[in-house]
Amino acid sequence: SGLPFVDPRPVLDNLIITGNTSNGGSAIYSYTGHEFSIKNSEIKNNYYVPDSPINNSGIAIFASTLTVDRVLIRESYGAAIDAKYGSNAMVINSVIVNNEYGLAANHNSSINVYNSILYSNSTDGGAGYTDENSSITVQYSNVEGGFDGDSNINSDPLFTDAEDGDFTLQSTSPCIDAGTADIDGDGNEDISNYFGTAPDMGAYEFYLAVTGLQYTIENASVILDWDPIVDAEFYKIERSIDAEFTTDVEPSVLQTNTHTDIDLEWDTEYFYRVSAYVSGLWADYSNVLSVTLEYVNIAGANDIPTVYKVHQNHPNPFNPVTTLRYELPQDAMVNITIYDMMGRQVNSLVNGSQTAGYRTIQWNAANDRNEPVSAGLYLYTIEAGKFR
Repeated sequence: SGLPFVDPRPVLDNLIITGNTSNGGSAIYSYTGHEFSIKNSEIKNNYYVPDSPINNSGIAIFASTLTVDRVLIRESYGAAIDAKYGSNAMVINSVIVNNEYGLAANHNSSINVYNSILYSNSTDGGAGYTDENSSITVQYSNVEGGFDGDSNINSDPLFTDAEDGDFTLQSTSPCIDAGTADIDGDGNEDISNYFGTAPDMGAYEFYLAVTGLQYTIENASVILDWDPIVDAEFYKIERSIDAEFTTDVEPSVLQTNTHTDIDLEWDTEYFYRVSAYVSGLWADYSNVLSVTLEYVNIAGANDIPTVYKVHQNHPNPFNPVTTLRYELPQDAMVNITIYDMMGRQVNSLVNGSQTAGYRTIQWNAANDRNEPVSAGLYLYTIEAGKFR
């Protein structure tokens, strides 16, 4: 057996249990008095010994209590879950496919199933079998061949690629938003981590995400576009100079899948990502794009700006040098002065005549006497001709 239990209340999470063979319960075997759970896991390709008295190769429990939450059980040669001798099992948001049997409950045992998919199990197709003293109840689940219970369906689940082991849902799957968040029926949600109007059936919640975010640069603008999402009410594009988007995040809300950003500084790296608002929820963010407009000063007859412009210094904050960039559309007397927050002059960086063009000047955090200034906030002003 893969996991025989001694600890009376183990919690199993994020496991793959495969390739085990035994006389019963080849993946997991639990006997008298255990209460355990398994979640976010996969159990596959487990076998029982031919002619063994207990022919289960998935999970076998005896006088035990089991919770299965977001687990894929497939290719078990025997029952995927077998509950015997007063056992109780709860199966939530799981996929049970391509097993010899789906579920089995015997000898005063019960199995309760919610938000799950039971399909292509070779002997019974769907849920499984019980003896006269046991029960299997199924609600809000997709069961091949049908099964009596609240809001069950009998439809092809439309897995993404079952033959290759991908049991996520296609966007057109009937299992999307077909489950329930109120497992115990008390009117309160027991499941909160889902996308859409209700949890999906199956182990893998279908999430929307914005895809195909790309950009082109035209003059000094960045043009972004991405794949549209059907039924998206609007999109939110975020720009930041922080790759983690923890600070300096500038959002824009749009109703189309394209955006032109013109408010950019040269030689500054910007990061972009996009989300979409669909059916009352935000889709996952797109990939993150990094864009930098690189400033190249190429002397020539056409290399003359058309308006006065002052750019944000870069880097900011800085230590110990920052660069100030500005544009002169015509020859002018230029004065650039650094001030502290008290309005006192710290340094006169430029004070003289300059010809038209793209200009840069560096400040090394020193005053007019070339003495280092203390850390803090500083302002700079630029005067050029009539421009202030």
